[in-house]
Amino acid sequence: MLRTSPLRITLTFLCISTLFLLSSAAPANADLGPKPTMSFEFTFTKDIPSLLVMEGMLLECEEAACAQAKPLEAFGPQSFSCFGTTCHAVAYSFTEYHQLVLSFSDGVTRTSNTFTKNNFEAHYLVTVDQTSLFVEEGRGYPNPNLFFIVLVILNILLLTSAFVILLILIRKETQPRRWLIAALVISLGLAITGGVITLALPATILIELLLAAGYVLIRKRPWLTTLTLVSLANVITQFALWAALNTFHQTNALILTIGLEGIIWGVEALVFYLPQRKEIQFKEAALLSLTLNLVSFGIGLLLPL
Repeated sequence: MLRTSPLRITLTFLCISTLFLLSSAAPANADLGPKPTMSFEFTFTKDIPSLLVMEGMLLECEEAACAQAKPLEAFGPQSFSCFGTTCHAVAYSFTEYHQLVLSFSDGVTRTSNTFTKNNFEAHYLVTVDQTSLFVEEGRGYPNPNLFFIVLVILNILLLTSAFVILLILIRKETQPRRWLIAALVISLGLAITGGVITLALPATILIELLLAAGYVLIRKRPWLTTLTLVSLANVITQFALWAALNTFHQTNALILTIGLEGIIWGVEALVFYLPQRKEIQFKEAALLSLTLNLVSFGIGLLLPL
């Protein structure tokens, strides 16, 4: 029989988790992803009443003088539109400089100063006077894809670290306190950051940790070892469950979920048992895993997550 090294197992796990998280997180159609936007709100000087924007265009310029300006072309989701006292633009990409040309309900067409765009989701305040517009960029927001990519990378690193620590705990004859604490901290970190992706993860871990605390009190088991393994098992299996359900969402969700929960029961039972194989029997670990999963699954059906 070939022996598989912990390093090879870890690298395989890292590759699988990376593919799962990235493939399930990526939209099926790239056109559905976030695109840079501009939002315009209007304020009027005291010498003119509030006006409505009747029509207009956003000019795109390659140079600050806007000598060869071209209107933003409508193409798919790319467009510029106005309604009342707001305007909005979305594009695959904007040029460096821009101008607004808008016709108002008083019959006057006004042109703005040349302005730039610094934020992915840019917000502008447009001051309207008798003859012109003054556009000033306010506080905007960065590309949300960047945040999500950083979050996915962070979770992959934490998940890999959790898996490495699990291998160490399984190989050790006893559970060193420092590795247990490290595993608990990493798993709770995964629960918190994973909550941005799906609230089911921190909710499941919270429910099962409370149940595990009751198990510790009744069976007089070591609390740090038990709570760490419960938390560690959950972050590994719940991330895999989330990735699988998002990857195979077109199949029968209920049957798929029940089948995956059965696999999770066995995996978590092994996680509970292997590091404690000298202290507990496998049937106790399997019963604990079954109880935790049945209760958390039942409560999860009642929660809008």
